[in-house]
Amino acid sequence: MLNSLKQLLRTPFKTLLFFLLMTASTVLLIFGAVMLWEAHVRIGAAEAEFSTVGTVEQKPDAVRTEIISATECAPELSLALHVYDEVLLPELLKFEGAEYINEPTQRPYYMTLLPELNPIKTLTTDGFQVDRSSYIIEFTPIEDCGLPGHAEVKVVRVLHRRETSYDLGVQGMEPMREGNEITLCYCGYSAQNAVQLKAGKTYICTLIYDLGLYTVGPAPFSTQYDAEDGALLTSSAKRSGNETVPVDTRLTFFSFSSFPERPAIEEVTEGFWAEDEQGALWLEWVKVHDSYRNYFLVQAVNGLQLIPEFHEKQVYISHGREIIDEEFRTGAAVCMVSREFAVSNRLTVGDTVTLPLVYALYGYLPDRERTYTEISPGYPTFHRGYSPLNAEGKLYAPFWEAEYEIVGLYEPLAEGTLFCGESSLAKEMFIIPAKSVKASDKNNIAHYGAMHTLNTSFQIQNGTIQEFDAKLRAAVSNAEKLVITYDDNGYSKVMNDLENARLSAFLLCAVGVLSTLGIMILLLYFFVVRQKKRTAIERSLGMTRRQCAVSLLAGIMILTLLSVAVGSICGAALMHGMELTECSDPAFDTMYSLWADGETELTAEPEAPLAYMYILLPLCVLVLTGSAGYILLHKNMKTEVMLLLSVKGE
Repeated sequence: MLNSLKQLLRTPFKTLLFFLLMTASTVLLIFGAVMLWEAHVRIGAAEAEFSTVGTVEQKPDAVRTEIISATECAPELSLALHVYDEVLLPELLKFEGAEYINEPTQRPYYMTLLPELNPIKTLTTDGFQVDRSSYIIEFTPIEDCGLPGHAEVKVVRVLHRRETSYDLGVQGMEPMREGNEITLCYCGYSAQNAVQLKAGKTYICTLIYDLGLYTVGPAPFSTQYDAEDGALLTSSAKRSGNETVPVDTRLTFFSFSSFPERPAIEEVTEGFWAEDEQGALWLEWVKVHDSYRNYFLVQAVNGLQLIPEFHEKQVYISHGREIIDEEFRTGAAVCMVSREFAVSNRLTVGDTVTLPLVYALYGYLPDRERTYTEISPGYPTFHRGYSPLNAEGKLYAPFWEAEYEIVGLYEPLAEGTLFCGESSLAKEMFIIPAKSVKASDKNNIAHYGAMHTLNTSFQIQNGTIQEFDAKLRAAVSNAEKLVITYDDNGYSKVMNDLENARLSAFLLCAVGVLSTLGIMILLLYFFVVRQKKRTAIERSLGMTRRQCAVSLLAGIMILTLLSVAVGSICGAALMHGMELTECSDPAFDTMYSLWADGETELTAEPEAPLAYMYILLPLCVLVLTGSAGYILLHKNMKTEVMLLLSVKGE
């Protein structure tokens, strides 16, 4: 070995040159290979992290303006109603060659009745709960009068009472009692809703208190829909069948429901409670109001990415975990709730909640729940857009009930940016796998509407938006009636950057491999192939083949070992320096970065493989050099000594 090193030192310039060249090529090889590996890992992570979701909304066939006449209780109000000739179903988008990850579905919102839970308390700056008092009362007019307008009446009987601390405290409302004299405010929308009240007769109605006024709400009605064609089922509880009522109505700024066209104030006749079905209907209406605050939304989905707020990363899991794909596929009995709702009811991860699903709401927006118009205190405020009564005028019986385990609590990234306005989530909502509901809801559909971006979506393969949309437009005849919006969370831009980075890394790595191989070939040529005479002399002096191999290759291997070791260290230092610069650069744009939310550190994922690469690549160069050198030396050994001595050169 010493003899081999002495031979290298006899040509110090050549030895130093090969050392520097091999070191530089190793740095280039390490740098290119590591960058290629990181690009590959990040592309894989991007495929797993990003999802491409399409949302669907049906265009209205017409927009009808309805004018609510002004009264002394409320100003004139213009309502923009969306009219649909027919409601298109998401099955329309299931065509051959679509290759969905999650097929188009109009996610239903189910309603569950949980008397043991309470809604979230929203307080004013004075510490009072924000809500409105509601009543169902029998009354008698103090004098004859006509409505719409105001009427002075005396309370005969209180069937339902829910009085809030805000109304009693801030607004100074007197508690509702039999014998109270109050002023009714009835703002009818049309002449046919007008009511003539006669002194001495008894009437019944729903009341909502707001800003010192007792506003008349709707009478009992039903909005049960047929599962086959979406038609309203007929019954005495249903609104009278005016065909001009739109299939679905939605205001520009807030929700609105067409109320039944019979008067909201009904006379209580002698047989009203004993025989007349209207009495039984009003008793069910009382049950609706008594349990109103204990109904909570349940959203059944096939994947969290189909929920816009989760797809757009407007919410995050604060406790526990998300519902995983396997649980969505198998229909596991697990659920997620908002952290605020869980804290309000002392629920935590691991608790179980029994959810009886009472009725289904299709084409519904959850912001309609417990939403009150602020246009006028005299405007009726019970406008969910559906009724909890079925076509027979009875409360729906649960069609499915199961015990669900809470696996995660979610909350918005920015306070006040979620659960308000048009949102697919609500504060008081459970999220469950759609396949966990094992029973049909066809007899419990209380709302039926057109597809909307907040409740209808699908998921496709990343990077296939243009191809998919072209197929859809060609295969779906009614595509022009739909507004389809695609969102890949910036996947296209990120993948374009990552593919460019991978191409650059590949070219750099290829240059590193070629330069390393070239330098290795030159090294072996000068220090092995051209050492034939030296090999012949050593063999003539009686050295064995093994001794000759050590004499020639030991120095080369030591030189290679030192150069690749130094090159590996320099390459690792260069990569580390680049990572530090990238992380500290204030101009580095993380808008589309997978780690922008602080939850996912993709740069940490390649660390374990990269640590081996800094060792394995130099070892590969070392082993390849030694193997090639031994093969060339072995060839020299097969040649006769006299023939080797006759060769010109060293």
